[in-house]
Amino acid sequence: MDRVVRRRQQDVGGSPERRRRPSQAAPRSPSGTSGRGKRPSGPVQFFALLLKTWRLDRPAAAALLGFEPAEPGRVDRLLQGQETLAGRDARDRIAHLFEVRKTLAGLFRSEDVENAWLREPHAGLGQRSPMELLREGTMENLLVVRDHVLTVAGRRVV
Repeated sequence: MDRVVRRRQQDVGGSPERRRRPSQAAPRSPSGTSGRGKRPSGPVQFFALLLKTWRLDRPAAAALLGFEPAEPGRVDRLLQGQETLAGRDARDRIAHLFEVRKTLAGLFRSEDVENAWLREPHAGLGQRSPMELLREGTMENLLVVRDHVLTVAGRRVV
């Protein structure tokens, strides 16, 4: 009987001492990720690309996610996969930003033109730029910018 157990263990990857079960994986941090970091989720990968496309710094990134201004390090941990998106607010913000980016990419074939448009004042926004509103970090401003972009693209009738 002992011989059968040993053979079965070898067939499935060695003895219990040599194998790691999923429950015995590397210790996890309070944020739910291993200390070594892992590949960021799809929404976080999109957000990292958005920061490059729109040429935004870490304080602006923190504002877009609704983080406190003193939390740019949290953005770095998120982008490196050391922290996960916690709560619905940040995920919703990324979803709205995705809609804005997708719509603008359809309007402007050049990232330079898109960036210029984001940074110039618009009458529909009270002579403020979309980026100015986004950098203030409120969900209300994000929704105003999203609606403005959809209106300009002809996807929303006012």
